[in-house]
Amino acid sequence: MASQAQVEFWTLSGNAGDVNGAADGYNVRDRLNSNNYSGYVGEMVLMPTDSNFLGSLAVDAPGLIEADSNGNYSGVRGIVGFCIDSETGFNTSSTNMDFNSYVPLDYTAANNRYNGINNGSGNGVAFYRDGGLLRAAYLMDKFYDSAHAAGNAQAAALQTAIWEVLYDANPSVDTGDGAYYVRNNTGSGTANGRSNDIIGITDTWFGAADADNWGGASYDPTDRVIFWLDPTDTDNNQSIITLNPFEGPVPVPEVETSIALVFGISVLLFSRRRD
Repeated sequence: MASQAQVEFWTLSGNAGDVNGAADGYNVRDRLNSNNYSGYVGEMVLMPTDSNFLGSLAVDAPGLIEADSNGNYSGVRGIVGFCIDSETGFNTSSTNMDFNSYVPLDYTAANNRYNGINNGSGNGVAFYRDGGLLRAAYLMDKFYDSAHAAGNAQAAALQTAIWEVLYDANPSVDTGDGAYYVRNNTGSGTANGRSNDIIGITDTWFGAADADNWGGASYDPTDRVIFWLDPTDTDNNQSIITLNPFEGPVPVPEVETSIALVFGISVLLFSRRRD
């Protein structure tokens, strides 16, 4: 996989209606270390302004969706993914003034980037546990298809499960268990019910993953999963995990014409606030 292709993203709010079924998830109350959060947890969509980037791929390529026929991005294909930094959001803007640059990396290259900054500083992704990226890739590989097809609860559960394995060695999102968990003692019946749904789904997934030994010693998600990382500041910027719709190497953009991707609905997806 080409690891040096730099791609620029910008955030655009209010496009949930433009991406057919891709905004699955819902508001969840969770906790990381000493901070309580309340905000949207689920899928995000990367919509390219250059339709050539994904337009040549089949509509049913892994993790790929096509925008609604009546939306702003009619006929444009995008990639569905999940964030791998629960505390860092994208710039939120309805214009293309705020850019975030990324490179698509396979597991090995992404893990090398994380290991390079895992120095105990506690900043951003340097706070992740060893082996967390591989487990996140396993979850994306094994459970994305069923979660995306199932809708809100499973989409929220998959995002939650990904955050959980990045922070805790013994996966469980039960309230009070580990550095990261969902809260089911909020005083809200709706919020508690959603947390209980997520706990039940992730318990099943983690049980299956343990039975599979998380793919075993030889497990390698290289051709199935992509990590999108900031090319210069992995430690303090948002990062993304998606399936690889190309099922092989990612095309390298021409240096003089880097590809700009519109990041739809991210204002909703990353409006997690402390409470």
